[in-house]
Amino acid sequence: MYTLVKEFFIIIYDTAFILQILSVAVACTLVFRKRDKTAPSAREIIFESLRIISVFALMTAIDLLSFIVARYFRPLTGQGVWIAIVGGIALYVLCYCKFSRLTKFVLALEMFALSVIVAQFGTEIGNLIAQNIDGFPIVITKIGSDILIIFFAALMRRYNLSRCKTGIVHALQNIIGCGVTTFIVIFHDILRIQVGIDREASLFMSALLFGLYVVNLATYFATYFLCRERTQTLNLQAEIMKRTEAEELLAVSRRNLEELREIRHDIKNQYSYMRNMIAEKKYKELDAYFEEVTGTFAQTFLADDDCGNDVVNSIMKLARIKAESSGVGIEMKLAVPHELPFRESDLCSLFTNIIDNSIEACVFEKIPDASVEVTLGINGDYMILVVSNPTRKTSEWLTNHAATDKKDKKAHGYGMKIVKKLASRYNGHFGISIENGCFVSELALDLCAEGGGNT
Repeated sequence: MYTLVKEFFIIIYDTAFILQILSVAVACTLVFRKRDKTAPSAREIIFESLRIISVFALMTAIDLLSFIVARYFRPLTGQGVWIAIVGGIALYVLCYCKFSRLTKFVLALEMFALSVIVAQFGTEIGNLIAQNIDGFPIVITKIGSDILIIFFAALMRRYNLSRCKTGIVHALQNIIGCGVTTFIVIFHDILRIQVGIDREASLFMSALLFGLYVVNLATYFATYFLCRERTQTLNLQAEIMKRTEAEELLAVSRRNLEELREIRHDIKNQYSYMRNMIAEKKYKELDAYFEEVTGTFAQTFLADDDCGNDVVNSIMKLARIKAESSGVGIEMKLAVPHELPFRESDLCSLFTNIIDNSIEACVFEKIPDASVEVTLGINGDYMILVVSNPTRKTSEWLTNHAATDKKDKKAHGYGMKIVKKLASRYNGHFGISIENGCFVSELALDLCAEGGGNT
């Protein structure tokens, strides 16, 4: 056993091999690590370095084991590197990657196929050059192929499927392409080791490998752009559905508000009628009349959220109904002018998405006596909306968790995207934070922005 291990580190574990598995380990972190807009911290760099080292160490161990087993099982000769790459990619995907299962599988297969093609291409080109130039070090072309692995891993990071909704049909075309490519390359490698191939065959294989490489990349990018288009279509459909629903609820709320105003207007006449009955000492009739009148009002509509703006009043009235029907308290402090330079539908989408999220969060976390606080006012040239609700989440949740806690992530999670898009339309800003046990959503809209008609 010791002799085999020693042979491995003398014959196989050379500079070319070390750089090859190291390039795969680095490529894994490029492809499978979530892309952040902010620069990584020192702690994140250390942890990512440890992940690369763990992948590198596993691939070394797998190739060593394959080298030992190949002495007793000849067909495995020379195939240890491919098995090692599979193990390294699998380790990173299973332990460190947080993408969806389908996305992980497609990216892992694509990563393996590209590694196999590029590594074999570097070997074939090196052999061809060495046949024409005496003493040419094949390690040069192998190192060049390692650089190509990292370069195209960077491309895959830039156009990563994790930012799209990967469909089964689109993923299947990529899986089939990668599977066929990998089979051809590995079969050729086995044939080369077991039988050997001449110069013409090597030249043909080099051209074939280049063609497979181009096809493989083209298939991946076709999958990416198709999935991106599908994602954009789903987002648009979800936004239209959300806006339509919000507008319908706004119309219902407006009718309810109009009915409330009619009732308030009629109260004056009712007060006069009751005063006359008191003057005439008709207490029994007064009691019966009072019971009849109070029974016609729903407690929800007696709350006073009138801030002077009809659209805001309607939206907030609807929010109060939703909160109370969900068993969640709600407190509002509203102060806005009679007219606002924003589209009614946009205000409805903005306010309902933000407040609904807070209400649903209270229900989802089952916090006793939870209450949502809504503050709306004017500060300089901006209208500011601040919505907060109690939460058990910590600040780490904001960076490590998905956009939604709901099980049906395809149907949910679009609310905040809509809010950010509309906030940008009005030169505004939307941000979320967790402070002192409260989840806080803050929206600022520029009153001077040219976003639409007045409300």
